Amino acid sequence: MERAEPYLQGFNAYAVTLSDTVNVTYAGSSGATIFVGVGGDISVDTIGGQTAVVFKNMASGSILPVRCIRVRATSTTATNCVAIS
Repeated sequence: MERAEPYLQGFNAYAVTLSDTVNVTYAGSSGATIFVGVGGDISVDTIGGQTAVVFKNMASGSILPVRCIRVRATSTTATNCVAIS
């Protein structure tokens, strides 16, 4: 997979519903970056095909700099997440 230029801004923002089977709303093939409202661990599937990648101890108010298609319920303790696409 070719690397795309980094996304410097989003055009849409959606509340994330944690799911091990359903993709993030409107993530599409380009995925979404994730804003972490309340910190904790976050488990994601990426547009590159990696599944259940766990980022440990994400800080409140941080942005996960990975394009994601799914935020998994299993292993995710962060809350109030927002998908930016």
